[in-house]
Amino acid sequence: MTFRTNPFIQRETHAFTANASIGIGANAVATMVVVEPPPATIDELYKHMEKQFIQQRNQMKAIKKGIETKLSKQETKLNELISESHNKLSDLNNKVEHFAIGSIDWQVFGVLLVFYGSYLNLT
Repeated sequence: MTFRTNPFIQRETHAFTANASIGIGANAVATMVVVEPPPATIDELYKHMEKQFIQQRNQMKAIKKGIETKLSKQETKLNELISESHNKLSDLNNKVEHFAIGSIDWQVFGVLLVFYGSYLNLT
């Protein structure tokens, strides 16, 4: 059984380009395209389709691997940003606590000075 045309088969083409220079300023370029003939039997068609499936599977695996590497890079960047923001937030919290506790000490000292001044003024 032979197949004349099949729209589902992509024919593989190979292009060859040759450059030649003949003299000063004279160049010639020749391009030859080789097209593989369509499969003649069902077995050849099966092998051809299997080869295309394997190529597509390999391409999909490569795309999946690329996406996974991008996702892992983004995940590491996100984790770094989260840890950095957590560190900054804890540092800011420590500064606020230190300022609040330090200002209470100064406030108590100021109140004591006011009481001492008023005591000195009364006596």
